[in-house]
Amino acid sequence: MYLMDPEDLHKIGFDEQQRENITKALSDLMEMSLLKGDWGRRHCVEWLQAFIIIGPYWSATGRSDTHYIMLGSAIKHDAQPASLPSTDRTNDGNT
Repeated sequence: MYLMDPEDLHKIGFDEQQRENITKALSDLMEMSLLKGDWGRRHCVEWLQAFIIIGPYWSATGRSDTHYIMLGSAIKHDAQPASLPSTDRTNDGNT
């Protein structure tokens, strides 16, 4: 909705002020959900998807720094490899 041109926006029954109010409310709701869901300690793919979805709006409304910091943190955490078994072969029975 945020990226729609005014003509298409009017075709679906909204004006620019309504668009601004709705997209701001959705952005606030998403941010509140992320905070309440404790995204900083409980990373998951869904949080990463949420950051990707809200990115264009936050970038266009002067919150790109917030978006990139949060997205970078989520990617860094989700990209960490899972714990791997030990590679210590000193007691593998072949010595």
